[in-house]
Amino acid sequence: MSESTSADEAIDLVVPLSAAYASTVRLVVAAVGADLEFSVDELDDLRLGVSEVFNLLGDGVADGTRCSTRFVVRDGGVEISMSRDVGAESIELDGLASTILGSVVDEFMVSDGSVILRKRALEAQRS
Repeated sequence: MSESTSADEAIDLVVPLSAAYASTVRLVVAAVGADLEFSVDELDDLRLGVSEVFNLLGDGVADGTRCSTRFVVRDGGVEISMSRDVGAESIELDGLASTILGSVVDEFMVSDGSVILRKRALEAQRS
């Protein structure tokens, strides 16, 4: 796999921001992680992090709101950017969400209405 990834190689997924579609986002992140040879524990961490953000984005939103997720592979890991199409400017992580994300991904931040998660495979971190 190439160390550098262009925007053309990113995976973009847009789904309704409804609990029924959370599994779709988890499935895609698991597939991306598996392609990077993440361990089972690392895959579980990725799925948990994505689920936490998906649920956070879905709190109190109107029907029809959509979640956009972009997966970009780089430097032996994945960067996941998640946002909603309505009310993105009001995204805030509470203490519990920050604690959960801090334990399952290498980095996370809120930037320009998106929650960004970064995780590298443990083997890539050792290199």
